[in-house]
Amino acid sequence: MVPPFVTKLFRNPWPETVPNGTLIRIFADAVEQTYSSLVPKWQESGELDPEKDSFAGVILDPTNPREATTIAERVMIVFGWGPDMADFVPNGMSKADSQERFGIPNGWLIENASYCIADGEFTWGHSAGVDYLIEGIDETTVIFDGGGSGYSAEQDKKVVQEVGELGLLKIKEIRDAWLAARRAEEAGRRWYNNSDTPDPKYAQILTMPVIAAIGPEELRGGPTPDWMKSAGAVVKPTMEPGISAFGSPTMAPGIAPSGHS
Repeated sequence: MVPPFVTKLFRNPWPETVPNGTLIRIFADAVEQTYSSLVPKWQESGELDPEKDSFAGVILDPTNPREATTIAERVMIVFGWGPDMADFVPNGMSKADSQERFGIPNGWLIENASYCIADGEFTWGHSAGVDYLIEGIDETTVIFDGGGSGYSAEQDKKVVQEVGELGLLKIKEIRDAWLAARRAEEAGRRWYNNSDTPDPKYAQILTMPVIAAIGPEELRGGPTPDWMKSAGAVVKPTMEPGISAFGSPTMAPGIAPSGHS
């Protein structure tokens, strides 16, 4: 009997190119397809313990957002099935966490570098994702981090790996088609959004205060800090490249004279 499947979406790093409804449907389909292709086969062959009727998997946001400061903020998808699914979610989270931090399977770390596993982390099984430092990557690699729990260590990895690959390859297909269509309309398109403008976190550098600058004032951009103005440190267009804005080896903190490091 096929169990009801659960798929939860926690974050979407592509809302303009892959809407929430599309994203969760992609992964819900990937979960059902993965279960159908793997679990009945394991059950028939006796590879799956008949008492193991629940599973949970976690897939992290593959864009690895800098603003996400905790592992919970990195979670994109949680999926699973069975009456005890909730019991296995923390296990998968812990595996995904170690995979994300080191780019090495959780099981390998447990066996070979347990000093990398802190108290309170899970002590069984492989994570899913790319074994960057062991296997390397190529153009066919699907890059993500995840973890699952409920079956054997290898089965846990296989389930999450397949769900992640099926889902992310579909997302790649959608986003590649989106970009190709936009560039067909507008050859100079540069950014992955409808407005073709940078995310504010990339544009904010243009308005950040600088410590020092050399070059024509109208080209340097950004406000000049008050301490630079009071020190006469505003660089004029006539200054030669490499000459200190302060005109002597007496420099502001953290700035070395020309020719020194």
